[in-house]
Amino acid sequence: MKKIILSLLLFFNCGVLFSQTKLGFRLGYHISNMEFKTAGNNGTGKGKSSFHAGIMAEVPLYKQYSLQPGIAIFPKGALELPSSGGTYTYEILPVYLEIPLNVVTKFEVGNGKILVGAGPYLAFGIAGSVFPNLIVNGYRQDHPISYGSDENNELKKTDMGANFLTGYEFNPNFRMCIEYGLGLSNVSPRKGESLKNKAISFSLGITL
Repeated sequence: MKKIILSLLLFFNCGVLFSQTKLGFRLGYHISNMEFKTAGNNGTGKGKSSFHAGIMAEVPLYKQYSLQPGIAIFPKGALELPSSGGTYTYEILPVYLEIPLNVVTKFEVGNGKILVGAGPYLAFGIAGSVFPNLIVNGYRQDHPISYGSDENNELKKTDMGANFLTGYEFNPNFRMCIEYGLGLSNVSPRKGESLKNKAISFSLGITL
């Protein structure tokens, strides 16, 4: 009997949360870069600007706190990265399917609310290109990114990191945010080399 009551209460609570969940979409502009470390050389590449788009949800948790999961197409990468041997530079422009999971709190300011939040993200490489600044037989050897854990690949398939965001909610259905994504995992499959993503983004969020 207790199990039945607990199950009913859980089902009821899940139903209430689902009924209060908002769904929407997110569009924005961002500048990405990569931090690199190789033998005797480390630093960051040159930033690359792009656009991102995706869907998002807002699930109320407690008082002013909410959970904001989402999924987005998010191009990243950098320009002017040094090759492993340091003999030339290259551009690498991966496209990720990124899944953030942010916890956000809100504070009433004026006619709207200030947003502050943070959380982890998980991303999967789905496309992209490599552009070596190297001419071979009169041609630059551009090619699609090869994802995998073998040293012959350009990048690992998955990336993990943390998001930090702030913004302003003008009304319950419209907000603007600034977000910083810090890659925590090494996405280079090659020994003795490290590549980590980072990006600062500006986005509009509209919930339905």
